[in-house]
Amino acid sequence: MLFERHINSNEPRNFRAQHPSGQLRRPRLRRLVTAGVQGKTISIVIVCHNEKNYLRRTLQSLTNGLPPRAEIVVVDDQSTDGSCDFLLSEDRPYRNVIVVRSPSRLGVSGARNFGAAHSRGEILVFSDAHVEVPKGWTKHVVEALAESAVGAVVPAVTGLDDPDSAQGYGMRFSNETLDVEWLGKTGDEPYPVPLMCGCFMAIRREVFDELNGFDRGMALWGSEDLEFSLHLWLRGYKCLVLPQVTIAHRFTDAFQYPVNWEPLYNRLRVAVVHLGAERCFRVLSHSQSDVHIGFAWDRLVNSDVWSRRNAIRLARCHDDDWYFQRFESNS
Repeated sequence: MLFERHINSNEPRNFRAQHPSGQLRRPRLRRLVTAGVQGKTISIVIVCHNEKNYLRRTLQSLTNGLPPRAEIVVVDDQSTDGSCDFLLSEDRPYRNVIVVRSPSRLGVSGARNFGAAHSRGEILVFSDAHVEVPKGWTKHVVEALAESAVGAVVPAVTGLDDPDSAQGYGMRFSNETLDVEWLGKTGDEPYPVPLMCGCFMAIRREVFDELNGFDRGMALWGSEDLEFSLHLWLRGYKCLVLPQVTIAHRFTDAFQYPVNWEPLYNRLRVAVVHLGAERCFRVLSHSQSDVHIGFAWDRLVNSDVWSRRNAIRLARCHDDDWYFQRFESNS
């Protein structure tokens, strides 16, 4: 069938021959020394698209107790509601905040990469524009990222407008369509989780650069944090949750912009790039009832997905069998 023909014809022929164990040796990374917040510069990248009601509140929270050398880069991703106007006024309420406007609508992955390119910190923090953070969060982030084996870290997450909502401590895949579910707390110190929520995520710049940032082939919205988590794990890095830090995030069932085929396209892209043929087939089979399947699949197979699949397979340390066996997923 079409799917199998694409997968098989685009699989690197010499992958197993070059790497009999299915593993590659990751380049040696410079080990960071835990020296507290003062030792590492931090750049917070906030993607903003029509967040007029929440951006100011988010900035007030983030700047409260932020180290002097830290910076915040707000990416105005073609907002139409004047979200960032107050940051461009003459009085400039935040001296450590800069605003960059994307040249076109980039979506989550593209806008994060765009913001990272305009930042200079040694630690990158990617934040949604509708969060509140506790004081002292930077100390925990810097300390956790001091270990070279750690790729990225996330806090526990609770609801912004619902103080009684349950907290989520990382996520995992819950079924064969790559749906996800939140995990409960299993420890008091930082520990590995299968997937990270992208609403607030920190990573060393050198690791971000090694991965070449977020997948540039992702569409507007959906699964970018899942793709990034998988990429890190398969490259040999750990993804940790920091149970000592809880941020509040605004969850909503309604989008402030049209979302159509993009979530399905992104989910299929994650499967094709990172999963073996059998798991890819299951994801595709379980997606047949989606009204956008035809358009999403046609757009995907004519994209750069095959070259990205091949490149990642040549650079990774583990395959998807290793990943799902490690986390005992139902997928």
